[in-house]
Amino acid sequence: MVGAVATTAIGAASTAGAGPEEQLRSVLPAGYDPASCQSPNNQSSPTGVAQSMLALAALECRDNSLPGGPTYAYYRLYADNEKLDKAFSGEKNASRQAYWWFLPCPGQQGTGPAAAATWHENRAPDKVAGWMVCGKVYGPVHGNAEAKSIMWTRDSDRLLSIAEGPDLAGLYDWWTRNR
Repeated sequence: MVGAVATTAIGAASTAGAGPEEQLRSVLPAGYDPASCQSPNNQSSPTGVAQSMLALAALECRDNSLPGGPTYAYYRLYADNEKLDKAFSGEKNASRQAYWWFLPCPGQQGTGPAAAATWHENRAPDKVAGWMVCGKVYGPVHGNAEAKSIMWTRDSDRLLSIAEGPDLAGLYDWWTRNR
């Protein structure tokens, strides 16, 4: 289990009358200005076509302004948790083979590939908030061949996130404060 840490919510997934992209923007982590996040040019970027086809909306974001924040991130909104779980499993399996390798998250034991773990929020420590896994980017996918990554879901918002940055400890700290 990943340690429970307080999080900052910046919106709600069920924004009345909003389209999928507006709903997705309303649940992004803090630290992005409106111009930081754009719809991707290629729905398969950076991960599988099948998973992106399940998404209601997707955004690619750059240069989060908060300490430790990602230099690149990819966010997807899903219609339900079944599709969200299927996408997370698909990304995890595809990523293990081509996109990035799993690494232990800060505070996890071991040096080998880490398994996905559930995470919890402080306000509900007995309720699973989603799944997460840490890793290292393989190759210069978004300009940094040594980038570290965290992939997680937030079940309450049907959100899949993949965030990259140069330092896993800093990225993990950002994640625990802003997921």
